[in-house]
Order: sequence, then structure tokens, then C-alpha cells
Amino acid sequence: MTLSEGGLVSPVNDTLGFSRWVCSLTLTSGLPGKASKIPVKPFVNLLLNDHGFGTSDKPTLFFEAGLKAGIWDVFEVYFPFIVSDNLNAITGSFKERIRFVFRLDKLYSMSLKP
Repeated sequence: MTLSEGGLVSPVNDTLGFSRWVCSLTLTSGLPGKASKIPVKPFVNLLLNDHGFGTSDKPTLFFEAGLKAGIWDVFEVYFPFIVSDNLNAITGSFKERIRFVFRLDKLYSMSLKP
């Protein structure tokens, strides 16, 4: 998976098609206190675009929230536990929304560090 089209983790690109405009907000935080040593972070993604996935031309809000776990920003797994009803209708079950990210560019930049 690559994060694009507003940064949603849930797979919606084929269903939504092209948007004339997209406004998105992604928030990620570490866990507080001693739990911050665990490589798990909560995330929230909000996306507002110019249309939904039906015939409506009204702006539509999509949201998802969950946890992501990873190693050195090279490998990450996203678990969107809470999604808006419109995303749930597109993506289906929870297991179909889990996404994996493997960033080869991060491996290259890590190998260049002294």
C-alpha cells in the first residue's frame, strides 16, 4: 500500500474514482509514558472530497481511526478499527482493511548513515 488520495488506509481509490478536490487531515501520536517504547501508535484520518461513491455531488466526509505498528519507519501495519459508515460500505470487513507498508527508500537512507 502507498499512502495517497488523501492518506486513507482503507482501500477506496477504485470505488471513489477521481475527485476534483480533496481536503484531508492525518493525526498520529505516540503512546504516553513507558508505553511509548512499544512501536504502536494511534492514528486518525479524516477526508472530505467533492463527492461520495453514489450519484450524489454533495461533499462527503470519510474517517478512520486505529493503530499502526512498525519497525524504524521501514515496515508498518495499519489496523483501522473505527471507520465511517460510508467507508465500511466500500471496504467490507475488518480484515480487508488491514494494510501493510514496506518502504524501500527508508532502507536506502538508513544504509547511507555513518
